[in-house]
Amino acid sequence: MKKLILIHLLIGCAINLNGQPWRVIIQNTTDTSVVRTIKLKPNKHIGVKSLIGENDSLKVTNTYGGTFISGTKDSLTIKLEEFRVLIEYANGIKQTTTVPSDFYLKSPDAADSQKSLALKDIDFLTYQHRPKLITRADNVIEPIILGSLFVMLISPLISYNYEKGYLNTERYKYWALGSTIGLASGFATLITINGFFNGKRFQFRPGWPEKKAKVWEFR
Repeated sequence: MKKLILIHLLIGCAINLNGQPWRVIIQNTTDTSVVRTIKLKPNKHIGVKSLIGENDSLKVTNTYGGTFISGTKDSLTIKLEEFRVLIEYANGIKQTTTVPSDFYLKSPDAADSQKSLALKDIDFLTYQHRPKLITRADNVIEPIILGSLFVMLISPLISYNYEKGYLNTERYKYWALGSTIGLASGFATLITINGFFNGKRFQFRPGWPEKKAKVWEFR
């Protein structure tokens, strides 16, 4: 009986320890007297951007999204849900590649859907408590916005009567109005969702990704 009680106490302690928030202190690089404490719990949604390459011709950014698991003085670990690579060329062209987390985590340094990120490699950090349903809603709404924008752009082409050489205004109104409604609804929904679940944002690289943002450093 005593053994069973001891086992339950140990399990309870372990659960309690796992649920303890991770705290890390950050300091403003301009005014070192300004200090903040980032406190993360396992239910926090994390977004991390890392500038992994930059030269005269292009800039490469990795973006990680997921749920916070744990942290140390040197790193934090998330359950990876999203991974994107953004390539920005000097001529203004941008290329975004979304890599499925399951595929990305097949790399030798990944295990159990977890990704560890060194604090020294974090250039931009966002976090907020976002239910998984809301995150999925974002992933659904964004393609709707892009689809509506695409339809809006090609609506003159699909409404043009090439045989008779004139624009079918009724058909154009149908397609243009539908795409406008879809675009407006999508943006309104995204703004409402992200405004309701507003989170914290900290930048750790001067001038990137935001040129005039306050810059912090991990202590």
